[in-house]
Amino acid sequence: MNIFISQLFHLLGVPSSASTGPTSTLIKVDSLTRIQILKNLKESKANLHSLIKLSESLNEITIPEETKTMIDLTLDKINQAIAQAKDIHKSMEFSAQALIYSNKAFFEEKMVQQAYFPNEHKLAVLLPLLGPVCSIMIFGSLKLVKDLKSLNTVLKKKKDE
Repeated sequence: MNIFISQLFHLLGVPSSASTGPTSTLIKVDSLTRIQILKNLKESKANLHSLIKLSESLNEITIPEETKTMIDLTLDKINQAIAQAKDIHKSMEFSAQALIYSNKAFFEEKMVQQAYFPNEHKLAVLLPLLGPVCSIMIFGSLKLVKDLKSLNTVLKKKKDE
């Protein structure tokens, strides 16, 4: 069993020699759990920071309610993970949930859509389509005004006769 555990830890990247780390399996598992908690919290924080940078760089972007809810849940789970630091199993659960919620907030469909298709891009796509439609309407309106003027002059001539 010790060989299996040492190979599993080696696969996970845990140091195997006594000089670079603890020899007890329980201590190694405890250390791995604590490291994973920190990684989850760090990744959650990075996701939230990226959302802040995105919303600051794109001023016209609207934050959907789903994203706001996920951000609130993420912050709540981060606080719970920190509060439960003595119970590493609960802390691990809360940090994992915080990571899930932060990923959901960051990759929210409406947010991603707004980030990759801002209003300038929509205008650039629609402008070539609006050009021909607007030109037809403008030239049609000019022809209508011209026809009305000519009709008005014809009516004036008939009135004068």
